[in-house]
Amino acid sequence: MAEWTPVKPPVLSPSSISTFNQCRLKFKLEKIDKRYGPGTMESVRGSFVHDILEQLLKEPAGTRDLAKAKQLSAKLWDREWEQKALKVIQPEEVNDFKWTSWHSIEGYFKMEDPNDVTPVGLERWVDGPVIRDIRVRGIIDRIEEDDGKLVIQDYKTGKTPRDERFAAGRIFPLMIYADLLEAETKQEVDRMELLYVASSTLITYEPTTDNREAMYATVTETWDALTEACETGDFPPTKTRLCDWCDFKSECPAWS
Repeated sequence: MAEWTPVKPPVLSPSSISTFNQCRLKFKLEKIDKRYGPGTMESVRGSFVHDILEQLLKEPAGTRDLAKAKQLSAKLWDREWEQKALKVIQPEEVNDFKWTSWHSIEGYFKMEDPNDVTPVGLERWVDGPVIRDIRVRGIIDRIEEDDGKLVIQDYKTGKTPRDERFAAGRIFPLMIYADLLEAETKQEVDRMELLYVASSTLITYEPTTDNREAMYATVTETWDALTEACETGDFPPTKTRLCDWCDFKSECPAWS
């Protein structure tokens, strides 16, 4: 019987690129073997908060208040998020899960008045070649327009980072979004914003030439390394603190 050769995915995403560079075995299990776990409490909570904010900004301006957000959160919870949450938490943890999710919503309202927001895009998919015909796609939480230029905004429900040494990891996906959005719309991206809603903190980055070139280099290096990995079938695990949040830790050879 011929040896099975991993098939390289035709398209990457900012998250899959990060996964490959963090742990190649996890990338193979998820993106090539198509094995997806239920996620983590943090990831499900983040998606729940994102959904609430997206639906809130679809409401007419002037009606976007905390009462409306609470109404939407209850509706979304009953419709789909309770079922998703119970895949990663125990029933006795539901109240804490809902409370921490709502804390992020309250934090968002401290950052800005949603009635003053005029988004030109919500949950906008971008897809296309970034460099060397390497196709990447992703989803932008929110897009606004400022003086004819675009502003990319991304919600974060985790802790606000204190160490700027890790800024490159936060800029990287934003630069992919900026590059693809400019190619699609022919409009310049003026800035990229991370809204850490739990702490009501805004961090702004600019799509500088250096940031763009660093993104191109990461995409290219990842694609070349992935091509080699698929040719050799070698996807070794990497043991880090992130393993505690991995769906495959119990079967990982690095932890056996």
